[in-house]
Amino acid sequence: MGLRGNMRNYLAEGKKKSTLDPYRVSDEDAYLVNERYDNFKLDKKILKNSVLVNVSLKEAEISNCDFSYSTFINCYFRGAKFRGCNFTGCKFIECNFRSATLLDCKIIYTKWKETYIKREIVLANIPSAPNLAQDLLISLRMNASSIGEYEDSKYFLYQSEKLSRLHLWYIATKYSSYYDKYNGWQRISSLLSLIRSYIEKYLWGYGERPATLCFSGGMIVLGFSFIFLVIEPKHFGLGNATPNLFDSLFEAGKVSVLTFSGNIPSNLPPEVYIKIGTLLTLESLLGIVFIAFLAASLHRKISTRRD
Repeated sequence: MGLRGNMRNYLAEGKKKSTLDPYRVSDEDAYLVNERYDNFKLDKKILKNSVLVNVSLKEAEISNCDFSYSTFINCYFRGAKFRGCNFTGCKFIECNFRSATLLDCKIIYTKWKETYIKREIVLANIPSAPNLAQDLLISLRMNASSIGEYEDSKYFLYQSEKLSRLHLWYIATKYSSYYDKYNGWQRISSLLSLIRSYIEKYLWGYGERPATLCFSGGMIVLGFSFIFLVIEPKHFGLGNATPNLFDSLFEAGKVSVLTFSGNIPSNLPPEVYIKIGTLLTLESLLGIVFIAFLAASLHRKISTRRD
């Protein structure tokens, strides 16, 4: 017996075989294998904690049913219409929701793997609680990556981080009575995590946006240029009889660019190097890190491109 067959037997262990016949469907702990219910209509039925393998519900209309904590494997839901259904805690593995619709369905705590589903369908059923929505989006992001939908994967990443910041803000500000359970240290920790999240968003774009990395790298180079200019103004020309700020900044910028790219200038006078040597080393290390992030980001963007 193959691996898939062994897995199916393991999942079905302790469950009773059933069908989706309106008058024969089990309330829970059932399993359905290799069943076809195309253009089927089902309303107000319960099938909790069950396993459905190779079940087709093409163009079916399923309303107000409870499938909570069930597992769906290789099920075909193309064009199916789910309305008011409860999928709490369900697992969807290698399923197909092409052209399907979900309206007013509960999908909290669900897990998705190698399942095709349009993000618009899922987003219409996202839970209102930011922490629950974030968990769902993380699972959907991993699912999107597993089927090559990298744009959806990035979208789910950005949305999950956005909801994470909202949740952290609610904890830090004690938004409602639900957040009374968090103590003072947890609120401070949430605030620090919120600040870190914003830094990650604007500093390197979670490694998904090369343009953000380039902009941040440019700001670092410019910042070090000003620091060099403040610490050693005479070396960069501000000590001349007729100093020119832009020319001096340009000279400091050249040193900063070379250092950021890993090539610390060797022609600096010893007295200048003594003053800014530590800063040169720090900028050089930052440059190495940013270049590595940029290379990884560009590789990811090119390798996942779909023309």
